[in-house]
Amino acid sequence: QGQFSIPLFLNLWKDIKKSDIVHAQGIFNTPIPFAIILSRIFKKPIVVSPRGSFLEWSLLHGSKLKNMWIKIFINYAGNYIVWHATSKVERDSILNLYPKSKVVIIPNGVNNKYFSNFNSLSKSNYIKKYTKKILNPSKVIISMSRIDKLKGLDILIKSFSNIKTKYFDAILMIAGVDVGEM
Repeated sequence: QGQFSIPLFLNLWKDIKKSDIVHAQGIFNTPIPFAIILSRIFKKPIVVSPRGSFLEWSLLHGSKLKNMWIKIFINYAGNYIVWHATSKVERDSILNLYPKSKVVIIPNGVNNKYFSNFNSLSKSNYIKKYTKKILNPSKVIISMSRIDKLKGLDILIKSFSNIKTKYFDAILMIAGVDVGEM
């Protein structure tokens, strides 16, 4: 997201012209419509990864500007784009808007070799490592995501209060990058 930039547009023009394929990440960024239009002009195949932007929650909680953005910019080429979905749910959300589209499901990759050889920590050592506190709660709930309203952390926190009624010493640990810092 951001303002229109002539240098950005000119660089996009040059980059897309010399590329074999265009891959756009997201749909609500200023360069995306230009990338779609330029891909059509230069007859370049385009893959778009909407990253959850078409999921029902996202569309229902979006602004009128978001829906206008989709209607004006994305609908222009919705059926010409090859869509990259990371799940069946995301695929279905794309097909709901663009039934004739080609959608390919490719999950976000995880390199298992980085996780196959690790030192397991006890609950109390895990808590100590990340909070510097010595605690031994009955339950630990960990949420790892981008710190963003979209992730439903408010629901998690309200739900956690229900857990606390049964497990009074339970703790909730939330980790992630604040969307404002991205």
